[in-house]
Amino acid sequence: KWIAFLDDDDTWFPGKLRAQLTAASRFPSDQDLVIGSRAVQSITGAASTSKVRGIPAALIHPGQDIADYLFRRRHAGATRSSFFASTVMAPRDLCIRVPWDEKLTRHQDWDWLLKLGREPGTNFLQVEEDLVDIYVGTAGSISAGSDWKTSLMWAESALNSYGADTQVDFLAGQTLRYALQKRDPRGVLAVIRRIFRLRRLPSMSP
Repeated sequence: KWIAFLDDDDTWFPGKLRAQLTAASRFPSDQDLVIGSRAVQSITGAASTSKVRGIPAALIHPGQDIADYLFRRRHAGATRSSFFASTVMAPRDLCIRVPWDEKLTRHQDWDWLLKLGREPGTNFLQVEEDLVDIYVGTAGSISAGSDWKTSLMWAESALNSYGADTQVDFLAGQTLRYALQKRDPRGVLAVIRRIFRLRRLPSMSP
């Protein structure tokens, strides 16, 4: 009945599925629940691994739009609003009806979550406990790259049906950061031009 996702460099804690199934049992059976949780973020380095617990700090509210939760007022740092793929458990029939876009090379998880959010009757829920260990900085990780071009293209196609405030906060908090990390002046200029065309200033956090 359920499908749960796990990235190859992350780890479920014991009791992960049980905690989410218990949470699901409190809701009507006719609802399509997409259930996540808080997690521990393990940041791997050359010498040691540091851990940040209890992320994200703020969980999604009942009925809150998933795009607004993820991208509005998005700030730097591990505690920002997140719905990690390795925490997700969702109904099997919903996963089959709304598949991941395997052609995407970046933001596949966000793209899928936004599509789920547009499905009538879909509700998002996060369990308060840390149920997954999320590893950041592992070799070959797509999310660790600084591909601002792919991020900008995705934002222009996937977020164009959302409000300008959500779009500019994503561009400033995510895509612009990639361009700065890559030290690419063309990327910085391209993102700022896109923000300017939307005629909105980003929130203070991004």
